[in-house]
Order: sequence, then structure tokens, then C-alpha cells
Amino acid sequence: MIRIDLSVPNRHKSLPLWLFALIFLGIFLVLSVCLGLGLFLQWRYLNDVENQLGVLETERDSLRLLKREMMSYNDVAGRLDSLKLEIKKGRNKIEEPLGILYLLEAKLVPGMKLVSIRFSDRFVKLECLSPSNVKIARYMDALSETEKFDSLISEPHGFREGLIDHKVTLRIK
Repeated sequence: MIRIDLSVPNRHKSLPLWLFALIFLGIFLVLSVCLGLGLFLQWRYLNDVENQLGVLETERDSLRLLKREMMSYNDVAGRLDSLKLEIKKGRNKIEEPLGILYLLEAKLVPGMKLVSIRFSDRFVKLECLSPSNVKIARYMDALSETEKFDSLISEPHGFREGLIDHKVTLRIK
């Protein structure tokens, strides 16, 4: 009898255990190296981020300090501007009386003395000493020529220091 074996030979042989262990070990080592490398890179990245956070914290602190200094500077600058404005307003209030004072002193006739000057609203009241009524008249004429004053009134009020004491009232235009 002839026997014919029609079975297909089993080409699927199972791997030996030592080869299976070697492949498993290789895969395990490759994965471990890749995972270790990834963790190492992640660790370095986190250290860089931590360093950057430290730098950012110091910059934040310095920016906060600069912000406080800028607010202080702006506050001082605002107060300086308001002070300059007040000085300018004060200067404007003083310029007119100061100009009138210079004018009153410039027009004095020799031998006359200004004793006191008072400013009130649109009037200037002054007290002056003069050796004669003629010099007061010249003084009043010189003041009227300046066109700075509307009405000029002079009244003698006795003698002081050997001179005639005059009370003069001037209305400012």
C-alpha cells in the first residue's frame, strides 16, 4: 500500500523560549532607553521652565517696584504741575500791584517819601510825605499822564518828620 501524506507540513514552529526572552528583553531595553531619554528631556525642560519662572518672578518684582516708582513720580509730577499753576496764578495776581508800585515809586518827585501803600479791589491808597503841596501836585500830574489811574484824590493830613503828610487815593483803570 502506498501512503500519501497530504498534510501540509507545519511551518509554524513556535519560537524557542530563549529567543522569545531575548526579543522581549530587546524591546524592553529600547522602550526603557526611549522612555528614559524622554524623561530626561522633560526634566531638563522643566528645569529650564523653573529657571525662567525664577527670572520672571524677579522681573515681576522689579516691574512692581518700577510701577510704584512711576506712580510716585506721576503723583509728584502732578503736584509739581499744580504747584506751577498756583505759582503762575500768584504771579499774575502780584504782577499788577508790583507794576503799580514801581510806577508810584518812579514818579516820585525828589524830596518825597512813600510811607505806606494799600491795595484794595480797584483802588490804591497811599500815604506820602512831601516838602510842599506843589510837589504833590506835580506827582499827581505825573501819575495822571500814565493813564493807569482814573481819579486822583490827595488830602493833606498834617505834618510828620517836618514834611506834609498826604493821603492819596487812586482808582485803577
